[in-house]
Amino acid sequence: MDRVRVLIHCNGKIKNRRLEGSVFISKRPRFAYVDCSCSFHELSSTIDRQLKLGDNERVTNIIYRMPISNGPTLQYSCYPITSDDDVRIMMDCHSMFAEVKILELYIETTRVGAIESVVPCSRDEVGPSGGSYEGKRFFSVFYVAINFKV
Repeated sequence: MDRVRVLIHCNGKIKNRRLEGSVFISKRPRFAYVDCSCSFHELSSTIDRQLKLGDNERVTNIIYRMPISNGPTLQYSCYPITSDDDVRIMMDCHSMFAEVKILELYIETTRVGAIESVVPCSRDEVGPSGGSYEGKRFFSVFYVAINFKV
């Protein structure tokens, strides 16, 4: 089974440079090995393990730094990876450029979490809010969603 070395950039920047095209920049890139025949799920799992993402962190975007030939020079473009087909295209493309030794991925992550509770309370507990709730009990749903970038 063939494996490819992958350089993983996380939550950094993607810059477009005139001569080489897309460049990934991050503070602490990490290396991993990925099987050439891996699925999207297997690729995502490898990324999760390598980045040591917690239970409340999720990968939101995987972008491949795709080499493209522009005459005698090699340039790079961004190619989003969202499915098994995209992973196969990425591996195919990588195998066509022998001079590119390392496959590069840019990863965006998001922290997610939700606290949802249903609390019975009366109008007096909630305070004045207009309307006629006198003597009636109602349910108030509190929902807090945390969704911010690391």
